[in-house]
Amino acid sequence: MAFAQIQKDWVATYPGFIAARFLASTEGGIVRAIVEWENEVAFRDFERKSDRKGRITALEAVFKRLSTSGTRMTFRAIGDVEPQPSKIADKTI
Repeated sequence: MAFAQIQKDWVATYPGFIAARFLASTEGGIVRAIVEWENEVAFRDFERKSDRKGRITALEAVFKRLSTSGTRMTFRAIGDVEPQPSKIADKTI
């Protein structure tokens, strides 16, 4: 799944990341991500140090493939991402 791969590539190696859960509408047209951090400081550190432009570009590519609908949706869990070992030690990505 593209959203899980983005989390693994851009988020899961950062200190303070706890997990990401993905929910998909039952017809598959909408995906929601819930990303959990140890605290707001860890999240803000991630925002400050991460490659925001690269992450947003990756997300936009996925969004282009999704359609939207104005109807009420139900969701089911389709995947989780747990913390990953850092690929880069003490380096801003």
